[in-house]
Amino acid sequence: MTRLSPVVLLALAACTTGGEDGAPVLADTEDYLDREVLVSIDDDADGVARARIEERFDLSTIDDIEPIGVAHLLIHGDEQVHEMADLLESEPEVRFAEPNYIMHATSTTSPNDPYIGYQWNLDQINVRTAWSYGTGSGAVVAVLDTGVAKGGPDGVANLLPGYDFYNGDSDPTDGNGHGTFCAGTIAQNTDNGTGVAGVAPGVSILPVKVLGDNGAGDISSIANGIVWAADQGANVISMSLGGGAATSTMRSAVDYAYGKGVTIVAASGNEYARSVSYPAAYPNVIAVGASRYDGARAAYSNTGSGLDLLAPGGDTSVDQNGDGYADGVLQETVERGQWRYTFWEGTSMATPHVAAAAALVYAQGVHDPAEIRSILDSTARDVGATGYDTETGYGILDVGAAV
Repeated sequence: MTRLSPVVLLALAACTTGGEDGAPVLADTEDYLDREVLVSIDDDADGVARARIEERFDLSTIDDIEPIGVAHLLIHGDEQVHEMADLLESEPEVRFAEPNYIMHATSTTSPNDPYIGYQWNLDQINVRTAWSYGTGSGAVVAVLDTGVAKGGPDGVANLLPGYDFYNGDSDPTDGNGHGTFCAGTIAQNTDNGTGVAGVAPGVSILPVKVLGDNGAGDISSIANGIVWAADQGANVISMSLGGGAATSTMRSAVDYAYGKGVTIVAASGNEYARSVSYPAAYPNVIAVGASRYDGARAAYSNTGSGLDLLAPGGDTSVDQNGDGYADGVLQETVERGQWRYTFWEGTSMATPHVAAAAALVYAQGVHDPAEIRSILDSTARDVGATGYDTETGYGILDVGAAV
């Protein structure tokens, strides 16, 4: 469920550094452990040469890396590490001797998308930690919404052929923008030097149009979409939609998908209500509320006993981070036929964050929807009252902790 903001990002200066390749690198060739040296000795099966060298140079064993014939030794004398390494390499039996350098993982979490600095939502859910484990490759998220548009400057990565249950055809093109925004939050093309980033850019998006271009749709279309997505092999279903009425048809569709191992995520609603809307309120659905930049629950976000957790939904009435833009969630979408980067607020914006997180957990090998839900809930960052509460659920999504 979306609360639209009139604020549109027309142009921004680049604000991030380029991405890295993710390989471990030396931070500094002088960055090593003091008093330690790594040594390899030729043809020393009986250990005689090793013992002689340790005694001569006042060394002792810390441990051995036996499969590659390397000894990890401690220096007891006054020699500096490089001095000791040079002395050891002058010995005929020594293949090599070197400091025990300290290595650091290069950041995998600084994509070169120029507007990522305005995506406070990514930092709030600790996504950069999650990216060090993967971006969701192999997982499929069905986005049940107004469809997904193609052709944007940035675009949604890994878009699968979908279906339009609202119009009854195979073209799930979005004429509204809502579905495209939500799909981009999950899997925007990332680290491509353009636009913005997605939470799980490695996942595949299955677009299922169940709402018309006016943003409304009927239970039959939505239920058909849920069943179809499950039958097509979706691992996660994301629904940024809802209403006040519980229906047996919708619940049956939800239970069908859940029974096929699909994790289902839906918006709690934007009605300032003290009850979660449907389908989020069904037992087999993860209900998502909206958080603001400061971590507080957004005032519009529905509360109630069915609420699982919060994720970034924003508040376009404030600029708490002082970046010059209202604190909505920033994503690429199409509005009135024009592609743009825009800030929106709502539990609709929060929901795809959790769907993407579920996909990232799925890609790590956890496939049971109940287990995925338990992981997301138990790793959420507690806010509000201590422990679970009906205002904030288990807290704010922490996808870095979840994976």
